[in-house]
Amino acid sequence: MRYDDNGQPVTERLRRAANKTRDIDELIGICRGIIFDDKVNKSEAEHLAQWLYAQPDLLDTWPASIIYDRLCEVLSDGVVDDREAADLLNLLSSITGSQKTPVESINEETGEVSVIKSSTALPVSEPESIEFEGRTFVLTGTFYSGKRSDCESEITSRGGRCTRSPNKATRYVVIGEQGSRDWIHSSWGRKIEKAIAMQDAGHEIEIISEQHWVKFLS
Repeated sequence: MRYDDNGQPVTERLRRAANKTRDIDELIGICRGIIFDDKVNKSEAEHLAQWLYAQPDLLDTWPASIIYDRLCEVLSDGVVDDREAADLLNLLSSITGSQKTPVESINEETGEVSVIKSSTALPVSEPESIEFEGRTFVLTGTFYSGKRSDCESEITSRGGRCTRSPNKATRYVVIGEQGSRDWIHSSWGRKIEKAIAMQDAGHEIEIISEQHWVKFLS
């Protein structure tokens, strides 16, 4: 791989990917700032829409595409009523994770303390049933239910199997409630992005929360 004089990748694809990751992180920060007081006003909605419009590479990328479409719909009549404001608050909260106060995680080996924010809830669905026998699961994030190995054992003991990353055989992606310090973004990671892309491509894959998954363990 070639690098320029500033140590940046020359490859256009890598450069655009890095810029998109940076812009998504900035978007998360802006959304968190907007919802910190538990409300969204017209001025905030307009400024967010303008910021997104100025980032054309994001407009076809989840979750920026969903936010922008919703903002355009809400602002089309020049008014943001109470119902629309509440809807925007719910949308932005779902994306960033509703937990205002992050939890700390301590690495038992190194003693390092890191902050883990709650995971996104936007792509989550709640299927009426979850099948385990013969189904493939992917787990991502940090689970209140126990260590990752314990959660995987709950699946394999019921006839399911676990893989590290979503593929064509994956039926369920389960998101841990606490998120993960290893995610590329503070509220979601590459596994979630890949699962969403697979859904958009027509694959039958469910993205579910830890809380919903636990209901079917009994």
